[in-house]
Amino acid sequence: MLKVIEVVGTSAEGWEAAARAAVAEASRSLRHIESLEVRRCTAIVRQDQILEYRLHAKLTVRAEDDAEPSQAVEAAETILAEPMSGPGEDLAPLLERQIDEALEDMEPDARP
Repeated sequence: MLKVIEVVGTSAEGWEAAARAAVAEASRSLRHIESLEVRRCTAIVRQDQILEYRLHAKLTVRAEDDAEPSQAVEAAETILAEPMSGPGEDLAPLLERQIDEALEDMEPDARP
């Protein structure tokens, strides 16, 4: 299932930068952004100078499956259940390996 939301991106640099800003801001709270449809471009002008470019757009976001959060919890529980690190194994590489193994077990579409 796909969801469509409306966003406004702003930038002092131009409309392309405003589009990038809109996607960057949306990606802070949304996952699986698939497309951006530009609806309208406007600008704020003062004393014959463009101060701010505004891009009004629609973002298409793939809705998460109800099973997806539970798969992430299962992966985290698996990681936490394993011993932290053995003699001679640094914690960071161990955690990276454990995360990679948990991601391999997930369905390709459910991966973060």
